[in-house]
Amino acid sequence: MDSEHCPSVPCGGAGAWEARLFDHVAECLGDFMEKRKIKDKKLPVGFTFSFPCRQSKIDEAVLITWTKRFKASGVEGADV
Repeated sequence: MDSEHCPSVPCGGAGAWEARLFDHVAECLGDFMEKRKIKDKKLPVGFTFSFPCRQSKIDEAVLITWTKRFKASGVEGADV
């Protein structure tokens, strides 16, 4: 996805950070698909959480620290 479609990501602040982040990703993806007239197609999608984590199980990863100017309180040291 080009940065022109969703140039800024909401981050920071306490509360439901996951909902804000993933709502933003979904909105950007929807806009991208609508612009290319592919919104009615089923396409495979993958998501990468590219922040340093300690993974002890296949379905568990603990965020070590935020990078890339992201900040959300109460997340570091938690299962993401």
